[in-house]
Amino acid sequence: MEDVEGTGQCAPDQIGRQVRGYQGYATQDRRRATDKLLRAHLSCQLEGLATKLDGAAGHARRLGAETVSEPLARLHRKLCTIREGLQTPAYLESAFFERDRLPEETLQSLYDCELALLKEVSTLNEELADLDVSCLSETEVQERAMRMGDAVDAFNQALFERESLLLSWMGE
Repeated sequence: MEDVEGTGQCAPDQIGRQVRGYQGYATQDRRRATDKLLRAHLSCQLEGLATKLDGAAGHARRLGAETVSEPLARLHRKLCTIREGLQTPAYLESAFFERDRLPEETLQSLYDCELALLKEVSTLNEELADLDVSCLSETEVQERAMRMGDAVDAFNQALFERESLLLSWMGE
């Protein structure tokens, strides 16, 4: 595996620093467990983010700031929908899990998608860390909601690319 962006770490090691127990997909006997572990980690992260967003949206509603609460509530719904999709992905019967060896470029593409997913979760956590709708102006909250929306869209795109890659092994 190649060095990730000059970090001195290969992708599975970098992902493993963020996802406890992650071992990568190089060997067939670990693929299902690794996939399940990553999906559980992402699901847990999204659940926490959705809870924070729901709380912020509710607080904004109580303050009478509907123009702020609605974008936050919309992001909450998006995260919940994405999280539901992580529970039962369409690729579970893919030959990806059964092959002895996989091409290095396939593995690298998969790791790149997973690193992108983790990056967007980190971005969302940073944006939500100090989101206090009672202290920020309406414009500041709306701008932050837009940045979070971009991160959710980037997460969803990386998830789609990952699932497409895994689905490409269907029927092989």
